[in-house]
Amino acid sequence: MARKRNFKEPRTPLLLLTAGEDEALYFSQMRRDCRYSNMQVFQKSSDSKSLIEMIKEAGKLRLEHGLGTAWCVFNPFDIELSPRELTESRALAEKKRIALAYTNPGIEFWFYLHFAIPDTPFRSREDAAEALRRYIPEYRLGTRFLKDQGVDLYMKLFTNKAQAVLHANRFNMLFGDRVGMSGPRLDYSCTIPKFLKSVSDVCGKCFISKGQNAAELQNY
Repeated sequence: MARKRNFKEPRTPLLLLTAGEDEALYFSQMRRDCRYSNMQVFQKSSDSKSLIEMIKEAGKLRLEHGLGTAWCVFNPFDIELSPRELTESRALAEKKRIALAYTNPGIEFWFYLHFAIPDTPFRSREDAAEALRRYIPEYRLGTRFLKDQGVDLYMKLFTNKAQAVLHANRFNMLFGDRVGMSGPRLDYSCTIPKFLKSVSDVCGKCFISKGQNAAELQNY
């Protein structure tokens, strides 16, 4: 008798558009390690200077690739963002059904939250990276580190994922109403947990595989 196959309909594809290359590398490694075949990661084009343009690009990509849920992940250092644009961007994102997630000042803050909650908000990506080196001494700012050691970094962070979510939520309660003193005055928050909740809902549980090659990060 032929073995009965457990066939499941493919899940609705998820689109992630990042403002920076660091985020694209990190979440591409997450997609590979967790085997999220229905998640697609893109970095915004150089033509998308502002968050408004980035949201429009995400909408276009979703239509072109026939994708469902769409997210833009950014930080205030990788994209032009004035106070007025921040308000207009949120309205446009809601209209186009594009969800937004961000880390202020950068993705290093999200990495740090896997280990601890800072006593005060980090003022720069350099400050966050310096604090992160207490737990990952080899960490360095820049895409070169993620391309060379992204696989090992993700595996180190993965076991603390639940703790990072709790730390982010706690930090947002403590400091989420504070804003930077320059730029768009984006609040000091990390809303990556909202994105990860969407990933779990759309893509399912993560099944980690260590058999990955750092060279794959070259082709996100």
